[in-house]
Amino acid sequence: MNDEKLQTELKQNSEKKNRTLVSIVLIFLFVCVMTFISILFIILSIHFVGYNLFDLTEPESESVNSPFYYVATSGNNNNTGLSLDYAWKTPSYAVDQVEAGDTIYLLDGIWEKEELYFKTNGTVEKPITLKAYNGTPILDGVDNRGTCITIDSEYSNELDDYANVTGYINIEGIKITRYSHGIEMEGAHHINFNNIDVGPCGTTTITFYDSTYCNLKNSNMHDTKWNTVVLMAAYTGTHNITIENCTIHGSPGTWGGKESHNLIDLFNVHNKNKKSLTDVNIIGNEIYDADLNGIFTHGLDNYHMYRFNISNNIIHNNYGVTVSYFEDSIIANNTLYDQYPWGFYTCPPVKIHDDVTFIGNNVSVESDGIEYWLSPDKEADILIIKDKSSYFRVDSKTVTIQDNDRSSFVIESKYGGKMILQFTDGREFSENGKGTVEYYSDYSEYITNGDERVDISTN
Repeated sequence: MNDEKLQTELKQNSEKKNRTLVSIVLIFLFVCVMTFISILFIILSIHFVGYNLFDLTEPESESVNSPFYYVATSGNNNNTGLSLDYAWKTPSYAVDQVEAGDTIYLLDGIWEKEELYFKTNGTVEKPITLKAYNGTPILDGVDNRGTCITIDSEYSNELDDYANVTGYINIEGIKITRYSHGIEMEGAHHINFNNIDVGPCGTTTITFYDSTYCNLKNSNMHDTKWNTVVLMAAYTGTHNITIENCTIHGSPGTWGGKESHNLIDLFNVHNKNKKSLTDVNIIGNEIYDADLNGIFTHGLDNYHMYRFNISNNIIHNNYGVTVSYFEDSIIANNTLYDQYPWGFYTCPPVKIHDDVTFIGNNVSVESDGIEYWLSPDKEADILIIKDKSSYFRVDSKTVTIQDNDRSSFVIESKYGGKMILQFTDGREFSENGKGTVEYYSDYSEYITNGDERVDISTN
């Protein structure tokens, strides 16, 4: 009995030891597997994300070379701004931090009463960029005061020029609303705006003041109580500006009431050095809905505006388009309709200058309006070619009309003006229902004599 009992106890002790050993082995294997999985997970996180997921400190690897910064309404200006997880909170703070070559991404959201003041220069190779990361970030001034974006330089009377000039900045994909001024530039250069929406604004959407080599493209500029888009030449002049493929509308637009002005305002303002607006392209835009002018030129009488290209625009529902001051310019393939009282006109006493060509425009005005009303300042070379308009008037000096596309139209000269009508395409015509003026070797022609209104019909 005792031997059997002993054998039983020995067997039980052996089985217990075996179970303990198995448990130890299983625990050891489990620990090894979990350790391997943890190490693998850490390696993968470093490889694909760029930093250790278990490290709670901010990522140093991005802070050395990254030119990208992120701004979100949920961010914090104490962050580095170098990733979505560590975004800054306000665009104004971001603009104060960046250097040449940096890009600021604004996440979709609304910021109120932000005022962005660009003080740092980009370069040709490394511009500073402010753009939407996703959606349409909105900068909302709330109470129609202040300026949302300022890009300017300080004018030095001693240098007779701007000092510390700011340039090479790109702004894209954002909306600005309910400020007094949306964007103001002075002495700035190489500033590019693309796909922005500015308005309503209490005064203007954008001002180019003594600014050069700037572009406004693919944007919606709208609803102002004053001039919607302003180009102004003062101390050093404004030149090489392109406004292309934009919609520019609403003065006063949604504001209603009587506070309004022009949609595009071109202004020579200073006479110190006779600086001017030059090399301006206004191309492929829709310009409409103003109590005053679609495009208006004004300033000092002795200034000219050189090398303008106003082409392929659709302009409607406004007071007219002034072409005073222009010289060495082309106005081509524009469509004007629902205009009153004028289409293209000079604003007395200021006149249009030399070497201006109108070609392929189609102008229509409401009843009793005038489609062309021009006053050249000398024996200027003012030429209207292949137009589709029905009424032309010249006051003082001479305007030549060639190959008008309409079969019937009116020409009128007053106050010493002279209208030369020519067809170089083989057509014959009659004036005031009289006999046909035949086509000769080069052209058929009619020249007005003093104050005269002539109805023209072509065969």
